[in-house]
Parts: sequence; C-alpha cells; structure tokens
Amino acid sequence: MNSDANSSVVRTLVPNANNFARILVYNGRFNGPFSEQLSFKAPEGVPSTITGMEAIPMGSSAFYLIWKKPEQANGVLNGYKIYYQTVKGTKVGPLMERKPHVTDGKQTRAKLANLEPGTRYRIHVAATTGAGEGKP
Repeated sequence: MNSDANSSVVRTLVPNANNFARILVYNGRFNGPFSEQLSFKAPEGVPSTITGMEAIPMGSSAFYLIWKKPEQANGVLNGYKIYYQTVKGTKVGPLMERKPHVTDGKQTRAKLANLEPGTRYRIHVAATTGAGEGKP
C-alpha cells in the first residue's frame, strides 16, 4: 500500500456473515492506535464445489445420485443443479441439464433417469444460493 493511500480493498470477507475490522495507521516504525471495531454483513456468495458424489446404477438407464454439501455454502443453499454428458471413447457429448432442478438445499439425493442404456456418462452437481450457482 502506498504511504499516501486513504482506501483499500479487502478480499477476504466471509460471504453472508457478519465481518469485523479495525483500522490503524503505521509509518514503518510505529503502529498507531486501533480504531473502534467496525462490523458489517457481507452479501451472499455462490457456494464452493460439492465435496463428493456417488452414482449408483438403477437398471440400465438411470442412476441414483448421492452427494455431499459444499464445504462453504457462502449463503443459504436453495438447491442443486445436475448436469450430464455422454462419453464415447475420448469424445464427450454436449452438456445437458436434468430438469426439474433440486429446489431443497437440504436434499442431497436425486434420480437421474431416461438415459441411454449401455452408455457412459460424466455427471456434475452444482449447489445454488440466491447469489447463483457454484462450480460443478
């Protein structure tokens, strides 16, 4: 930070939580007194990735999916989106989205059905909050 700076951007705030800060002036030799404690609530953010998923085959055209919640919800989880792609050799098909979405943030299980028998799939699950969708 420059010696004449009078502002700064803090990038380590916890989303959807009360954050606290104190400010002080320093000159390279001494630190000045701390300010009064400031408190503010950071806005909701998108969740981190889910921490694990299991796909259990159900016959030849469906999977029962079980996943773990993301480590950092960064807000109120309001559901999950499930995506899938066909895999044929080294070629991956277009990304398709399961509808309807899971609209309960506490639900960590869903059935993915109407798939092609004898086909391999890549499956992604992404958590959502009011701020949007996390990475799958």
